[in-house]
Amino acid sequence: MKNANVRHAKSLIAAKQYLQASTVLETLLQGDHKNVELLTCLSLCQSLLGNKLEAIAAAIDAVRFSGFEHACYVSLFSTLDSND
Repeated sequence: MKNANVRHAKSLIAAKQYLQASTVLETLLQGDHKNVELLTCLSLCQSLLGNKLEAIAAAIDAVRFSGFEHACYVSLFSTLDSND
């Protein structure tokens, strides 16, 4: 069921339904608050919604919980660099 929900959130992102995707992702994160994939997707959605601080917070958590993986830094720097 969880994988289906993650796929649903990603399909919402692909359809540019960022607010709905954020809601799904936040619900999923309640059960798995250290999930790097979910945090990265949430950061993207929040950034595209113009919620820069929330996007940065999610990206920082993704970096922290990933063990400082390179891809998570790229996501964080992209969020910081966005011109909202």
